[in-house]
Amino acid sequence: MNGVELANVLCVTQSSISRKTAKATINNEKEIVIGGLRYAIRRIGGRWDYEEVTIEEAKIKRVDEGEEKSWLEFPLEKRVEAELRAELIKKYEARENGETMESFLGSLGGKYKEMNFSRRQFLRWVQLVRNTPPQKSPLLKLIDKRGVSEKKKGVNDEILKEIERMILEKPHRQTRAIYRYLQKEHKDIPSYETIRNYVKEWKKEKYLLFEFAKNPDKAVGKYRPAGGNMSEAISFCNELWELDATPADVICADGKRYTLSAALDVFSRRVVIVVEETSNYTTLAKVLRKGIKRFGVPVAVKTDNGKDYTSNNFAFACSRLRINQLLTPPFSGYAKPHVERFFKTLSHELFEELDGYIGHNVADRGALQSQKMFSHKLESIAQWRERYKNGDEFAGRFALKKENHGVDVGVPLSVDELRMWIDKWIEVYESRTHSGIKTSPMAKWKSDTQPVKTVSDERMLDILLGFSIKRTIRKKGVEWNGVIYFHEEMADKVGSEVWLLSDDDMGKVYVYDIEMNYLFTALNPEYHNVSRSHILNSTKKWTKLLSKTIKGLDELRAEAPDRMKSLLEIEDSKPKNNTQVVEILEQIREKTEQEETKESVEAKVTLNGRPIFKKFYDRFLWDLENNMVDIGTNNLAEKYPVIWEMAEKEHKRRA
Repeated sequence: MNGVELANVLCVTQSSISRKTAKATINNEKEIVIGGLRYAIRRIGGRWDYEEVTIEEAKIKRVDEGEEKSWLEFPLEKRVEAELRAELIKKYEARENGETMESFLGSLGGKYKEMNFSRRQFLRWVQLVRNTPPQKSPLLKLIDKRGVSEKKKGVNDEILKEIERMILEKPHRQTRAIYRYLQKEHKDIPSYETIRNYVKEWKKEKYLLFEFAKNPDKAVGKYRPAGGNMSEAISFCNELWELDATPADVICADGKRYTLSAALDVFSRRVVIVVEETSNYTTLAKVLRKGIKRFGVPVAVKTDNGKDYTSNNFAFACSRLRINQLLTPPFSGYAKPHVERFFKTLSHELFEELDGYIGHNVADRGALQSQKMFSHKLESIAQWRERYKNGDEFAGRFALKKENHGVDVGVPLSVDELRMWIDKWIEVYESRTHSGIKTSPMAKWKSDTQPVKTVSDERMLDILLGFSIKRTIRKKGVEWNGVIYFHEEMADKVGSEVWLLSDDDMGKVYVYDIEMNYLFTALNPEYHNVSRSHILNSTKKWTKLLSKTIKGLDELRAEAPDRMKSLLEIEDSKPKNNTQVVEILEQIREKTEQEETKESVEAKVTLNGRPIFKKFYDRFLWDLENNMVDIGTNNLAEKYPVIWEMAEKEHKRRA
């Protein structure tokens, strides 16, 4: 048959047949192989003729029916290679008399030359074919069995399942450990080499399952299909923001690792960032406030399922601003790809260049340590310890930790300096070309001529983004977080439900009716200019402290029967027991005082000269030491007598 007919039979292109024919002609070969079939070629007139070579003519027997299953278990490329070896041996056996092996091998070209084998290997192949009975095929003996299912020989199904289970239990488990467990649980197991080869093969074959067992997030990010563009449907500015938070890869001068909270406009890729100690609703409100002042009000925001984003405060804020909130599925960072990618760019471009950089992960931290010579590490430890002895607060918080030995963080930045660096870097980021939008974020923003929705009144923005809660008006006013707010117009509204809205000022709340119509502003002058978020944090800490104190008292009271028994038996034991009680109570006081001091933050001085404190204990102590005890202090002391008593005792002790 001619080339056109052969192409139609094999469902291939005629050009592929022509190329194989030309290559065979150059190598002085009389056959071509297409689709595993051999065809003899010969020139008839001005065209090539092709005729299939039968098994009898090729004298290369296929495997028997009983061996066919084993033969098909080998990959196609290994089967083709075995057939090429058989062809080569056939040519060698049919060579001209007197031609040496060296001469025969030296004359090989084309596909045989590409096989890359040694003279010793070839002699072994020839011997294998000559020792094969005439009724048998030598193909199974000529095939390369390395790295294929032949390694599973001797590993039964029960052991295979056990190996797979142990790999999935702990993906980083060593093969040697797997082998030891098998030795203990099974009497007859294959050799260690067989187990090792099977484990290696299983990990290669079930790579997706293995990667998912090691690190699900990484496996999803690496292998999850990512067709399309998740910003393709976004057609104007502020149509969608992505909100997220992540720890900064920088340690600041106060020894803390601050959190970055960001809002990114998907259309333009413009972004705002707020740097705070933790991520909570107060931080989230600051991000929205900064973004709205800079970009306008978004149509929708996309967030994860974190408690800050699913809180009632955030839901009410979005509702008041007419913002749609879109929640991503749990553990789906890929659903917010733009802000995730931005954090990575910021971390790699900026943080790696700043003093205080500690690496993006544990592996990076180890790499930073390894970059230092051992002598430098010892010198670094000595220097930091000396700084710690001299009262260096940063050295005490950061440098003496074992994992930080030898890490050269230079002169750490303050949190204000970190904010400054981030804002400056964002200016550069927004003015350069972004690979995702093929232009700069600022140019993309300006390309949209649609007007943006804004909130011009900053006071109203504070209210819209502030805290909110529903309350019932009582005869003394409305209560929120233990504080009573009052307004003269409440007199005729006792018993009615209202909405309370507030910014960060603890001294006032904005009262709305149930339909969200503004009524009036209720006040509590005692808390004027006091931070609401600080008070909330202080309340949480006081509750924790109170719980520990009550637990300590319960332990003391549990000893009461033994104390009474001792009292009845030995009269003079009473002073001893009283001393024990005093000592235990003193231990509780010292322990709670230490914990409270550890969690305290620097006070910020207000206009009236008194600092803002997160704990009433600190305020009481400061008032006593600075002779600032006034009506407000006395009112608070009546509400919190235990804390006042602790502060008085500490003041007397210091005096």
